[in-house]
Order: sequence, then C-alpha cells, then structure tokens
Amino acid sequence: MILMKFIIPLIFLSMCIVAYQFALKMPYHFYQEAMTEGIDSSFLSLKKLPAKIYQGSAYQFKKMEGISAEDKRLWERLHFSDYVLPFPIRHPSFQVVPIIERREGKHFFGYKIINYKNKEINQVIFHSPKRFTLDLHRHKVFGLPLFRQKIMNEGLENVWRDLFSKNFFLSSYLFTPDVGDNWSPWKLPLTGIVYDLFIMSSRERLFPLEAQKISYWDEKNIGVLELVDKETIEGKSRQYREELIYLLENDTVYKIELRTLLEDYSAEKYRQKLLKTLTVKDSHEDSSTHLYAAFQKLDYRDKLSPSGLVYLYAGLTHKPKSRSFIREMIQFLERGSNDPIFIRPLYDYGFELFGTNFSKDINERRETANEKLKRIMKEEKEKELKRLLDGEILDVKEKFETPEKKIQFYLQKAKDFGGDSDYNSKSVIID
Repeated sequence: MILMKFIIPLIFLSMCIVAYQFALKMPYHFYQEAMTEGIDSSFLSLKKLPAKIYQGSAYQFKKMEGISAEDKRLWERLHFSDYVLPFPIRHPSFQVVPIIERREGKHFFGYKIINYKNKEINQVIFHSPKRFTLDLHRHKVFGLPLFRQKIMNEGLENVWRDLFSKNFFLSSYLFTPDVGDNWSPWKLPLTGIVYDLFIMSSRERLFPLEAQKISYWDEKNIGVLELVDKETIEGKSRQYREELIYLLENDTVYKIELRTLLEDYSAEKYRQKLLKTLTVKDSHEDSSTHLYAAFQKLDYRDKLSPSGLVYLYAGLTHKPKSRSFIREMIQFLERGSNDPIFIRPLYDYGFELFGTNFSKDINERRETANEKLKRIMKEEKEKELKRLLDGEILDVKEKFETPEKKIQFYLQKAKDFGGDSDYNSKSVIID
C-alpha cells in the first residue's frame, strides 16, 4: 500500500509532464497541419495550397545588354491609365495595338506589341487599383490582441514583402522540438507561427492558385507571379511567359498582366524595359488634355499613323466613357491607311458602349437601329442647314440682327416645311 501511494502520484506526474510537453508541441503541429492538410476551425480556415504558393523568393532581374544604350528618341513615356509607361513611338521594331477586354462587367484597357510581321510579341493589360488592407477580421485568430499586435507592428511594407518573398518550406516551425528541449511556454514562437499563417491566408486570398513562381523585386518594391500560360492550359505547346505584376503605392495595389513571347529578343527587350521604367501615376480626366496636346504637335502624317494612335489611345484611358472623344478618335484614325487591327478594338468598344462604332466607312459601320435613326436624322439636319447657308432658301424681306438668329430662323422654316410632301428645296420664302 505504501508503494502504491508513491506510484500513483508518480504516474499522475508523468502524465502531466507528457501532457504539458504535448501542449508545447501543439503550435508546431497546428502549423504543419496547415501546410500539409489545411485547417477548418472556428478560429482559422485555410485550404491546403499548391506547393508553389508556399515558395516565395527574391526576384532575379537579368538585364539585357543594349537596352540602356538604345536611342532614347525611339521611345516616349506616356501617362496611360494609372501608369507612366515606355511606348515605342518611333521604334522600327515595334508597334502598339489597342486591347479593350470586358470582364465581369468592367472594361480592362491594355495593348499588345507587334513586330514587323504583325505577330504579337507582348501583351499588357491593366487592372483597376485596389486598396491593400491587412484584413485581420477574416479569421478570428488574427484578431486576438497578441497576434493582432504582431501583424500591425510588421506594417504594410513588411507584410507586402513577405507576401512574395517568404518561403514556408524553409521555416523552422516545420520541425517539432524534441521532448525536453523546451519547458517554458514563454519560449513558444506563437506570434511568429500565427504571422506566417496570416501570410499563407493572404496568399490564398490574393493570388491565383495556378501561380508557378512567386518572387519579390526589392529594388522596385514589385511582386511578380509567373502563371501557367494559356497555351499550356489548352493542351498546346508553350509559347509565352505569363506574369502578374503587383505594385504597392501607399496603401493601394496596382496589378498588371504581362505576356511575353518566349525565345524572342525583341519581346524580352520590351518586357525588361517596361519592368525597369514603369511608375504609378493615378489617372485623371485632365491627363487626356496633355496627351492630346502632344498629339497635336505631331506631323500630319504621323497623326494618321499608329504613332498618333498611341497618344489618342492613352488619352482615352483617362476619358473612357466620353462619346465625343471616342467618335473623333475613330473618325480621325479612319483617314489614315492603317491595318484594321489598329482600329478594330476601338470599333468594338464604341459599339459595346454606345451602340455604334462611329465609322464613316459604310463597309465598316456597325450600329443599332436606334443609333442609325439618330445618325440619319442628324445627317438630314446638317444637309438642310448646308442648303440654308448656301442660299438655296433665300430671305427676301427678313432682316436679321446676327448670323445665329438667321440660322435659327431658317432651321425653323425647314422644320415647318419638312412635313409637306410637296416641299421644294428651291422654294423662295417670302414673309
């Protein structure tokens, strides 16, 4: 009996020690389970992510020779959408073709770079800016005071960097300490573990799961995701590199889709020039005024060419819903002898937005019945006005104070006579 009095407490003490050691290991198991199986609890819900999503890295920018030495007069930096970008205005190897895509009820502006064979070598599409927030209330665990404070102390800049650079496969939390290595709960890296889980959760929320590589370019504060290309998804041979470029400016994220033809010197040349020189500048309606002024300085021949199109198209990104701007832009570009690929995206955009592509070319014209009626009525009104001003309807007795009153008078007369089938445009009006 005396022996039992010692054995039972000893067993109980041993069980407490084992339970205590097990409790000290729980955070590590929680972390490891999040990566291997995912977690679904009231405090945190995190799917098991593809292996590539856990692997952040430093971006390696390998500068090509000859880019900085190129004649700067071949390029011009223009304010396009929310960016200042390099455009090959006078470059003999590149031309710019507009891209306007509609996705989920929104229009996305971009462009493609084509070579002298009209082959697409680059494609650039811009997304609408979005606020970058830490989003601590999505999961309860991140809102707990201790962990909330840790994440807040890191700040947007560090979270942004870790979002692209942290490699969870190199984390020390993947290795559970041996029994007896730690006896103090104060030595548990709880805040570090939960911070890593926060970065995992943010990647799940912000990044496409088909990302093949995640990296961070420290010099430019840019995150780069390389994606599975469209051709591979369709079961074809790979032709292009597809990337998502993320820029953080203050608390706003700017995202760009970039597509580059593989094993093509010119395509890689443009890609690197774009990445190296692009900057953020928020769009404003007045920005189109400066671009239009630059367009007006061009020679008349250049205005009708793809070079002139770049200025006008950049201006359109700042006034995307302006009917008059789109109409004048399309009708001006139609005067040039350009390949239809340059203007067709604008035709489609105008028709989708206003029911007409504004073309003066009857072979290219596309419009709804309502827009056709409005156009015909306007044309008839303009013809009637021209006849009035050319003196086909003569005033004999009426005296007018101003030319404007004379025009208004004859417009009203033309309207009055318009309902008479016997109306003769050569009639003399006598009051």
